Amino acid sequence: MTARVQIKKSGHGAIYDVIADFMIIATGYMLLVYKRDLSLLIIPFLLVSFISFSIYSIIKKRLIKNTIGQFTGVVCFTGILFIFFLRIFFTRLLSFLICCITIIVSLYLLLSTAENLILILGHYLNKNASRKE
Repeated sequence: MTARVQIKKSGHGAIYDVIADFMIIATGYMLLVYKRDLSLLIIPFLLVSFISFSIYSIIKKRLIKNTIGQFTGVVCFTGILFIFFLRIFFTRLLSFLICCITIIVSLYLLLSTAENLILILGHYLNKNASRKE
């Protein structure tokens, strides 16, 4: 936050920002799983999405901002906030709405992961095609 206020940028700061976002999101979902408000199956989706993003960023040697993946953090944070809000105010609709939110977040994570995997495969296929020529 201090770096943003002082308008300073570094390559490491961007990486730490992504890691911090992932840790906050993972912690929020783990708390919801611990409270039994959410299925444990969301955690592997989070891990696979983060790992595929990390692999493609390492391949490109910079943080990537792909079409779907750039909003993954926002969708995950929103899911956590909605579930906490629903626990407080709408206990009767809680289970149905949490299922809906879980499905939406999971589908988004799957789409983001699929996009990252397609980009990784495309990168390697293009690399192999250029070597053959």
